[in-house]
Amino acid sequence: MVVTEDTSGDAIPYYFERNPTPNYNLALDGGYPVARMLDFINSLDGKVALKHNQITDAARYAADNWGLDYLGGKLGVGFADEFMGPLTTSPTYVGMDDKAFKLAINLRVPKGKSPEVLKAEIAAKLDAWSRKTGITPTFNLSIAEPMYRNPEGEWVKALLAVASDNLGMEHKFGTSAGATSVHELPNGVQFGLAMPDVKYTGHNDNEFKTTEQFLLDLQIVTEMMGRIGQLPKL
Repeated sequence: MVVTEDTSGDAIPYYFERNPTPNYNLALDGGYPVARMLDFINSLDGKVALKHNQITDAARYAADNWGLDYLGGKLGVGFADEFMGPLTTSPTYVGMDDKAFKLAINLRVPKGKSPEVLKAEIAAKLDAWSRKTGITPTFNLSIAEPMYRNPEGEWVKALLAVASDNLGMEHKFGTSAGATSVHELPNGVQFGLAMPDVKYTGHNDNEFKTTEQFLLDLQIVTEMMGRIGQLPKL
C-alpha cells in the first residue's frame, strides 16, 4: 500500500475507512533486522515579534537554550532510556513573515518521563530565561507520548530470524529514530529495507536501489512472507 507518508498522509485513513485494522503491522521503511521501537517527533516553536533586533533576539534564544548540544543539555532537560537512547533536539525551521521571526525545535523523546513533566520543565526553563534576558518570545510547545513498541510472539521472532539468517547479523532487535508509517498501528515494527552500516540511498531526491540490493531485499521479503504465512497463529 502506498501510504503517502511524505505528502498528504491520507492513504492510511482512506484504507481504514474501508478495511479492518490489522492486529500486526510492519513497514518496509526502516533498517534490518527488526526495529521494535519508534520514537515520536515533538515540536517547540518560538516566535519573536518583529522589531529592529528580532533576529538578534532569535539568535540569542537559540544559542542560550539549545546551542550546539543536541541532547538538551544546554537547557538542562536531557535524559535517556536504556533501550531507546537519549532525548535529542534539532533546530529544523527558521522563517520570517511580516509579523514574526520564527524558530522551530524538533524533539525526539524516549520513554522515562511523562510529556506533562517534560513540558513543564521546558516551560519553566524558558520562562526563567525570558525573565533574565527581557526577551519574550511566544512559545508553542507540543509533546506527545513516546512511541514505544515491544510486540511479542512468533511473528516478530520470525522477522528477526529471516533478516539475521540472510544477512549474517546479530540476532537482536534494533531501534529507530523515526516513526514511519506504522506509528499509529498496533504491534507496528520496521522490517528493512535499509542495510546496516551502508549509506541508505532512499528518501532523497535521487533515491535508487542497486539491482543486487533489490534482489536481496526481494529474497528476504519473500522468505518473510512464507515463514509468517505458515505460522499456526500470531
